[in-house]
Amino acid sequence: MMVHMPTESAIDDMPRGGPDASWLDRELQTDRLEYLDRDDAAGKKRAVVRSLDRMGRVFGLHERFARVAFDEIRDVPDAKVLELGSAHGGLSRRLLELHPSAHITVTDVEPGSVAAIAAGELGDHPCVTARHADPAIHVELRGGGLLNSPIHPRPQIVVATRRLRRGR
Repeated sequence: MMVHMPTESAIDDMPRGGPDASWLDRELQTDRLEYLDRDDAAGKKRAVVRSLDRMGRVFGLHERFARVAFDEIRDVPDAKVLELGSAHGGLSRRLLELHPSAHITVTDVEPGSVAAIAAGELGDHPCVTARHADPAIHVELRGGGLLNSPIHPRPQIVVATRRLRRGR
């Protein structure tokens, strides 16, 4: 095991909001699964994803996150981008508007989200690939894990709009 990597139990004991979760996040956390984490609520899961997409558009979150990513690849022609946990693809849609020659692989752990992206306008874009992938299975993103995998070989930037957590 690498010294700088958290142990299995450290990840398991981490709050859902990640290591920087506020006291309120920690106080309100329960053991009850959220709709996005449940396999028995496909309809509600899609409704939550649609609501998150709408919220991202209304409050400018897609724009804000896309601009942060764009600033990193602005001068890179045909930049390779890997989006982790894309759910609805809002970040990638906006990033493609800002950088039309970017090649983006959108991934999500939820097959329904990947299917919806692949069947939609974003999935029809010639520079977009939609893939089912669980980044949690790749413990080390920087080393020999996800960034050197066949999911998306050697991207210039990896983006995600929410913290990744282990498991579902």
